[in-house]
Amino acid sequence: MGRVHIITVGASLVSNAASQAGVREILSGMVRPEEIEKGLVSGIINKNELQKRLLHFLENKRDAACAELATIWTFLNKGKVDQAYLLYTDTEIGDVCSNALQSYLKKQGVNVIRDVIKGYRDETSFQLEGLPNLALKTWGLIRKHKDHDKVYVCATGGFKPETSIVTLIANLQGVPIYYRHETFKTHVAIPAFPIEWRYKLMERFSAPIMELINKRMSKDDFYKKFGIELAEQMEDDYWLIKQIDGYYEISSIGRLLYHVMFGG
Repeated sequence: MGRVHIITVGASLVSNAASQAGVREILSGMVRPEEIEKGLVSGIINKNELQKRLLHFLENKRDAACAELATIWTFLNKGKVDQAYLLYTDTEIGDVCSNALQSYLKKQGVNVIRDVIKGYRDETSFQLEGLPNLALKTWGLIRKHKDHDKVYVCATGGFKPETSIVTLIANLQGVPIYYRHETFKTHVAIPAFPIEWRYKLMERFSAPIMELINKRMSKDDFYKKFGIELAEQMEDDYWLIKQIDGYYEISSIGRLLYHVMFGG
């Protein structure tokens, strides 16, 4: 049985390193993550050189370098990290930070896979795509490993909504979560709660979700079969479906609910 860690990656690595000699010069005076992102996108910041400097920073500072490494440090020291999945945003900062973390962890003998989570380019896509995609990816990785590996979810990196969504998914799958508290010197564990979904609350959505899982349906046909009220509830209240060119399609959250209901 291997020890598998699913790790959300934020921007703490580049934020912590920004004031350090060697990194500061590469960033051309940029300190805030949004400034650094723009500098990377425009090419003002040399991405490859920044990545090298961040790896050097990790090697020197180790668990003090970033939130992600600080959180898994105890597991690393005890040899309890065999496989790590780094879930990073589709941003330049996400790419740079996750690349440096991957290089560092590989040097520690960890098998590391980076997985990009799309939908983080702006506020709208973060809400409608980023969080659902993160939920789906976390769900899929847990399903892939939980039957034959010990799975942990490290929820330190990223914003509070990201921490919340991966915590929810981990609890639904019955695996433990841990994160780094700002004032504590070690990680804080959240146990897997022995809870089950109340499927009766979802029965009204099962038929339309099954209908849309493999193909879209015109709005008129959907209204005739399931009613306007259900359509509005699924679209506006729960974001289970979305409209595209007069058709209803299942959303990322709807697809996740399908996996929850039917075990896929």
